[in-house]
Order: sequence, then structure tokens, then C-alpha cells
Amino acid sequence: MSHTNGIIKAPVNIAADIGYVLGTNSGDIGYNITNGAMNIWPKYKPFRNASKGWDTTTSAGHSARKTALAAVNYGFTDPNIAGLPSTRIFDPSNANSLQKFYINSANDPSGKPLNGWQYYRPTSTPFRVLDFDGYRHGAGHPVAIAPGNAGTVSRQYQNTTFSFALAPLVHDSTQVFTGDDGQLTLADFPDLVGKYFGAVLQKNNDPSVRIFATGTQLSANTQSVSVTFTPYNFPSGLLGDFTAYFFFSDTQIPQGTSSESALVYPIPGVWVRTVTIVASLYTATISATKVGNSVRAEYTISNAGTSAHTFATNEMRCRYASVTSWNAVEDAAESAQNKDLGSITVAAGATATGVVNFTNIDSTLAASCRIWGKFGNNDEIAPFAVSPLTPNPA
Repeated sequence: MSHTNGIIKAPVNIAADIGYVLGTNSGDIGYNITNGAMNIWPKYKPFRNASKGWDTTTSAGHSARKTALAAVNYGFTDPNIAGLPSTRIFDPSNANSLQKFYINSANDPSGKPLNGWQYYRPTSTPFRVLDFDGYRHGAGHPVAIAPGNAGTVSRQYQNTTFSFALAPLVHDSTQVFTGDDGQLTLADFPDLVGKYFGAVLQKNNDPSVRIFATGTQLSANTQSVSVTFTPYNFPSGLLGDFTAYFFFSDTQIPQGTSSESALVYPIPGVWVRTVTIVASLYTATISATKVGNSVRAEYTISNAGTSAHTFATNEMRCRYASVTSWNAVEDAAESAQNKDLGSITVAAGATATGVVNFTNIDSTLAASCRIWGKFGNNDEIAPFAVSPLTPNPA
């Protein structure tokens, strides 16, 4: 028996090693390979190419095996073209579009997307026991996208960006992007070297509305790649719920609404992500009612984001019509009243409310008073004002 922590090493016993690690407890090599229990993501595993099997477990044999496996992308290929899957457009009605690769891709038994790629599992003899030498049952797909979900982003901040990062998965507490430990990495797909990591955001209810961008170029030694979007510079109509599709491109694509003529390549094992783009991430309202020489001001602060947000500095002030900014210099004639609201935390997708009562307003100036509000920093919610309403006589 020769397996440790789900890793099989020669000499390989069919039942005691392969059957045990796969959980089939079977001594039938054909059954173990074809029944779906085998993970397709380890670097070393059976694949449909009878001429590329083990000849010897010697050092020379190892070298020959690595060369042979790399030549066929470790059993992964695309059924439509000789090389990697590619497309020039993002059109859901086009069978060759990147969106189609993501939506209609076949999954391996663990549910990970292949995104237009296929894994050629052996379907008939010869089934080779030694193909399992080096097999890691817990191996993951080559990469992971972070963040898992970009959540809600706002167009309101000129310098705000959001980024998707493509990073190697963690294996044995080590970042593995290159190397030869049985975990597939992007470095194992040499056709991707030199390509640019990118993403397209496509509006869920209108696929014609989309925006592209590319970022880091992939090299054989790249540790991670990323692509960044700046919502402030999006076209005015780019609001709503979007799906992010990830790819490698043969050329750089500046942030914009057209991919021009760039060829793009879907990335095996990477899920799509969702993004909601809103005009304003944080908003506030004030409803003020004047009763005699007093004003009741109700405020609401809203957070459209996907995480709680704390507004550190919050104030409301009672001013008069002659005052044109919330922080105007006070003097005796204005008799300004100020209320420090302290720190306010608003949960994700929630609102916080409160009431401030301004009393004993100068009767000769009460008719022209206004309520000024400042919530958070100036780049969160800008100061604004409302005029108190005269209450309904009823």
C-alpha cells in the first residue's frame, strides 16, 4: 500500500491505494477511472491518450512523463479548436462567445466549471495503474478569484476602484503557482503565458451593456494577476446588476465598452462573479417639520453596500436662509443650533434613522430657518439642506 493523505505514490495497488483514496474500495482499475470519483484537477492522473503512459519510474521516466503530460495540457483541451478556447465577442446568442463557455460548460464531479475546456478521461483500455503515481485526490483547480463577490460598488467617488485578483490556491500551506507538487497551476498551460488577465462586466438584463478591462500580464513566474475597474469613469447608463466573466487576452484592453479584436481565453476552474453598480453607495435624507418656533428633523442614512459602514462624523444644524453653507461662521444674529450625532454605523443594505429637535428658535427668524446635515466625510455623503415644512393645520 502506498498512499498518504490522499496522495498516491508508486508502487500502486488498485484496491488498497486507488480504490481507498477514491472512496470506491474497488479493485477494478477501469471502474475507478471512469465512475466519476476521480478528481480531474491533479497534475498526475489518467487521461485519454494511450501512447503517453508510464514506461518506467526511473528519473528518466519521470522526465519523459512530465514532457508528455505537458504536451497535452495534462489531459485538458478544447473540443472546438486545436488550441485553447477563444472568442472575439461576448454574445449570448453566439455559440463561440465567452459567456457561452461559462454558462454551458461541463463540470467535473466536484462541480468546478471547465469554461469551455474538456478533460479527456479514459473511456476504454488500456487503463494504466501507474497513471495514478503522484495523484493528489484533494488537488484543487489552478486558481481562485478574489474577492468571491465584488458586491456593490458606487460611481460617486472619483478615485474609487475595485479589483479582481487571480491568485494561486493554497496547498500544503504553501502558495503554489509554479512548481511540481501535483497541483495544477496556470504555469502548466504554456499557451497562456504572455496573455493579459481581464474581465468583462455584462449587465444581467441587457447583455449588450458591458465594459471590458485587462490588467497584469501572465509570465511563467507570475505569483498573482489582477484587473481593476474605476466605476466613476463608466458610461452614464452603466448601473444595475452585472456578471463578471474572467479571461486571458492576447492584447491589452483599456477599460471601455468594446473588446475590439482581441482574442480572449476562458480560464478553467474559475467561477463567474456578480457586481452591483449603484449611483450612490451612501445616501441620506432629512424630513423637517416646523411647529411654532421649534423644528422636528428626522434623518435617514442608507448603506447600499454589502458590508456595514461606519460614518464617523455626523452633524445637523439649524440655520437661516441667509446662510449658504453648513459650516458658515456663526454670529449672534444667526443664533445657530448645532447637534453632534457622534458615530453612526449602518449595516449592509440597511438604514439608520434618528430625530433631532431644535427649539427656542428666534421667532423673528423662524420662518426662514433651514436644517443642514453632514453625514460622514465629504466624500461619503455631501452636506445638504432642507427647509422645514409648515405643518398641516389639521
